[in-house]
Amino acid sequence: MTRLQKLQEKILRNPTPSDITWEEIKKFLEGLGFEMKVNKGSRRKFYNKQKNVLLSCHEPHPQSIVKRSTVKDIVSQLITNGII
Repeated sequence: MTRLQKLQEKILRNPTPSDITWEEIKKFLEGLGFEMKVNKGSRRKFYNKQKNVLLSCHEPHPQSIVKRSTVKDIVSQLITNGII
């Protein structure tokens, strides 16, 4: 099992884990073909050129742990757009 597969398994786990970091979210989305766009503030946008899909989410600060609701929202958007 690859790192991306393990990370996907962790992110898709039910109930959603409360220890997912921002770096894990970035790696997961990049592994799915997304590219992070630079924005002002803490809102981050990820774009998948092949699928023409734009995701938007909040980068946590000062800690790096992503809220469960944010993880659920990202997963929901990925499922809705047929990425996973």
